[in-house]
Amino acid sequence: MKRLFFLGLLAAANLVLPDQARATVNFDVDIMPASLLANFKADDFWVTSDIWGREKPSSFSTLPNLGAGLDIGMTPGYIGLRAGAGILLNYNIHSYMFYGTAGWYHEVKPSVFFGPHVGLTYFPSPEWWGDIPLDFESTMGYVIGLHVAAGDKISYLISVDYLGMEFDVVEPHPGVVVTKDRVDMSGILAQFGIKVQF
Repeated sequence: MKRLFFLGLLAAANLVLPDQARATVNFDVDIMPASLLANFKADDFWVTSDIWGREKPSSFSTLPNLGAGLDIGMTPGYIGLRAGAGILLNYNIHSYMFYGTAGWYHEVKPSVFFGPHVGLTYFPSPEWWGDIPLDFESTMGYVIGLHVAAGDKISYLISVDYLGMEFDVVEPHPGVVVTKDRVDMSGILAQFGIKVQF
């Protein structure tokens, strides 16, 4: 299904782009294993139980992710369209993540690109990893930031973003008390990885 999706994007790009730009459409894979989220806004969220005591999220999370998409050449740079998935790992919260982004890569010097990107994220049914039973609703979020790519077919990729997301608490279990009806996991996301162009 994903293969058909990207083939469809490639076909559409070739239809709408002028003849001189069609040869610059490439398939791309972004691998971001080093991804750290500073979610300090979660500090004021506590879960309390008469049996298990008190628990809270940690102030830092990791968010390794993998994306793929198209690079569409538009001199003096290119537009990058990505779709991908990752996993949010916090001391007490865990969730899968799916995302889609669009960005501009401006060539500031040979083989060095810089630019902004924006996108949407989706976190399906985040889970509380503590001892206290607690459930969250699925949620949409957003990402906006800047990136630098250095290299040709294989590039180093650095990204600094603001990731906005809030997890709404489902009705707490009996005997469980929360300080807020949602936990704000928004924060600054710093990522480092590689970009492979085919």
